[in-house]
Amino acid sequence: MRFGVLGPVTAWTDAGTPVVIQGLKVRALLADLLVHEGRPVPADRLIDHLWGSELPGNPSATLSAKVSQLRRAFEDAEPGSRSLVRSGPAGYSLALDSAACDALRFRELAAAGAFEEALELWRGPAYADFGDEAFAETAVARLTDERLSACERADLSVAELSDLVREHPLREGLRAAHMRALYRAGRQSEALESFDQVRSLLLEELGLDPSPSLVALQQSILTQELPHARNNLPAQVTELIGRDDALADVAVALDTARLLTLTGPGGVGKTRLALGAAGAVADRFADGVVLVELAAVTPDALSVSNALTDAVQAALDLRDTGEAIVDRLAAVMGSRLLVLDNCEQVVEEVAVLVDRLLAAAPGLQVLATSREPLGLAGEVVWSVPPLAIPSIDSGPDAVGECSAVQLFVARAAAASRGFALTEETVADVAVLCRRLDGIPLALELAATRVRALGVHGLVARLDDRFRLLATGHRGAAPRQQTLHAMIDWSWELLDPAEQSVLQRLAVHADGCTANRRRPFAVRTTYWMCWYGSSTGLWSYPSTGRASDCWSR
Repeated sequence: MRFGVLGPVTAWTDAGTPVVIQGLKVRALLADLLVHEGRPVPADRLIDHLWGSELPGNPSATLSAKVSQLRRAFEDAEPGSRSLVRSGPAGYSLALDSAACDALRFRELAAAGAFEEALELWRGPAYADFGDEAFAETAVARLTDERLSACERADLSVAELSDLVREHPLREGLRAAHMRALYRAGRQSEALESFDQVRSLLLEELGLDPSPSLVALQQSILTQELPHARNNLPAQVTELIGRDDALADVAVALDTARLLTLTGPGGVGKTRLALGAAGAVADRFADGVVLVELAAVTPDALSVSNALTDAVQAALDLRDTGEAIVDRLAAVMGSRLLVLDNCEQVVEEVAVLVDRLLAAAPGLQVLATSREPLGLAGEVVWSVPPLAIPSIDSGPDAVGECSAVQLFVARAAAASRGFALTEETVADVAVLCRRLDGIPLALELAATRVRALGVHGLVARLDDRFRLLATGHRGAAPRQQTLHAMIDWSWELLDPAEQSVLQRLAVHADGCTANRRRPFAVRTTYWMCWYGSSTGLWSYPSTGRASDCWSR
């Protein structure tokens, strides 16, 4: 049985099912026992808390009845739980530990410094449905203060801290956290304004000056002595394999390019390379690195431009102030690297926004990932290559040195304990990496099937790749969980005319190249070339069968 007081008073079974507790007095009894966190409460005190001056005819018997009802509710929800309500000479108590009560768990996490995790336990005000009861007032005040202390030390967004400062305008710890968050977001003037507000409030309402620590923080902001950069790059849970040269090249390109676009077909690893490169050069930017994920910004949005600026605002912790939003975004960029991921489906609108931001913010650099360039003046386009694959006549040692093989072996070993590149597996691994053209996503999807099929079984089934590579990691974006989803993502980006031409070209046994047929759209030819070799839907440029082509 678990209990919650960080919000409405609630009980759940170990399976997470809410426990139904009938009657206001029975629920008040539970709340009172929870307030005392496992300590016994004398019967006369419980009677006073529950009924006050309006005592029932037989207070002791009535209290015993309420205790019995609470025990019955526990037992009905989870057999054996009635024993959690204990009685003894000192009174009644509830058996609790930190795993069974969210308030105790909150304190445990806060003491360990896990403030963000601790704050996630809150569902609303402490004892929300009994906050006005006298028996809960002290506990509510104590928990509220502990929550605010955790907020002061947690890594909260500017928006969250702004709301807290409005609720508790005189709390200097919150004000300091608010000032730091604004400063790290490149909003130095607003951080100083926040200090001026609290100084005026303290003087008007309490006749006091700000504390020396808050004054010192203001001086640090004035002189820009605080660590400035705040990055939102996600921590990677797997190693980036086979991209050392690419990382170095992208880092060099960022020395001079204000707009660098990583292009390439789906699954080639543009996002992972961009994140790795951004992390490697983050210390170059005084105002940090900000990642904006654009996969959720779709062409059918009511206003694509507004959806784009909303996404950038959210990444920067900015509120919509009603001002000209692009000018507002440019004003806070400072010296920053803006990483725009998955630009392809709204590439025209992204290009307009990037062009305006680069013109208005001279310290800004943009690293974009897209399946086609943005097409702006000054853009440096860097095509992300597939990983190196072994040639047909490569020896075992040469096979092991290829980056595609290294990636597949690392991911396969994680999926199937004990898997390694051996004399028995090297030939099949080499064939698999060649057949999948060194595309990282395809290799990682294939690696998840090693435990079930073995590498030889994988190679034998590669002709049916859509079914074979239909299981990925649940944490991945939906478009990256299966091969079919990844190709659908690209297909939907083509307009109907391009889709029609691509379907017609697919039936040709020898494929289609730029030399043999004039391309009608660069991106269509580019995607078609990769699909032909990587998916087996049709052959490019070698012989294929019409039955293998992709029909919609």
